[in-house]
Amino acid sequence: MIEILELFAVATAAVGTATAVDHGWISHAYCPSKAAFALTTNAKVGSTTLKGWAAQQGEGHDEMKVLRVTPNTGNYVNLRLAPLNSSRPPVTVLRKVRVCASKAEEDSRFRWALVRHPLRRLVSAFHDKVETENCGYQPFRWVCTLPREQRWPEFVRRVASGQFRDAHSQPQLIHLRRFGIHRLQAIVRIEELDALWPWLLQNSAYRGRDLNLPHGNSKTNAANSTGDYFADPDLLAKLMRYYAEDLKALQYDPVEVVAGRAASNAAKVWREISASTSPRRQQRKSVLLLKNGSVVTNLWVR
Repeated sequence: MIEILELFAVATAAVGTATAVDHGWISHAYCPSKAAFALTTNAKVGSTTLKGWAAQQGEGHDEMKVLRVTPNTGNYVNLRLAPLNSSRPPVTVLRKVRVCASKAEEDSRFRWALVRHPLRRLVSAFHDKVETENCGYQPFRWVCTLPREQRWPEFVRRVASGQFRDAHSQPQLIHLRRFGIHRLQAIVRIEELDALWPWLLQNSAYRGRDLNLPHGNSKTNAANSTGDYFADPDLLAKLMRYYAEDLKALQYDPVEVVAGRAASNAAKVWREISASTSPRRQQRKSVLLLKNGSVVTNLWVR
């Protein structure tokens, strides 16, 4: 186990976020049998990939190679599997991912969470739910009632004003607080999951033989382009303000999603936002943020 560090915390949440309410323990973590970790993950941060790994390698079904992972319902995934040593054709199977049976079981494991760049995550949610799936997911159906040219601007407006709240668009710190940030021992960026995956398995006493994930997450995320979504400086500024706490706490740079001349303006806006939000400092136990393959010791989360 890695040592939990003494760090600082912010005392107020960003505008538009909600305060987590304790309704008693509800399992938030995947707890595979062959790896002693408890993973809490959120929408659009690689949950399907990790659920696929847990359902395959994590539960002892390592006799076939995973070609593809797609979500099903709840804690189930569809796995496209190919035999390792035969010419038989691939098959698709439905498998369940094991979750922790109790809070005590979670606390006995290596507890970690996945996060993603907040702005790229929102673009990915919009692209999947609106542009690819045509608003088939019920909470997003209102978006497709709008003229096409109004969909992204109005979506941003409602997200940034707190009018639209869904797991795919809410700040990630909301989910982490519901799990209990003080209980986590590591926060990992999905953009760096491939590089850190062996380290995570080592810390969770993994008993299997395959250290590979179903696909290369860092390559997948690097290929996700924000395109023209952030060409409008006003829309970008709204989102930087809304996700300011996520961006700061998880140490993501909002300017990296912007290309060309818009970058200098975005940098100026971000400096203004950063200067106007000076957190009250409060001593608190916190977690390690892993970045560029090493531990960041100045992470602030409350």
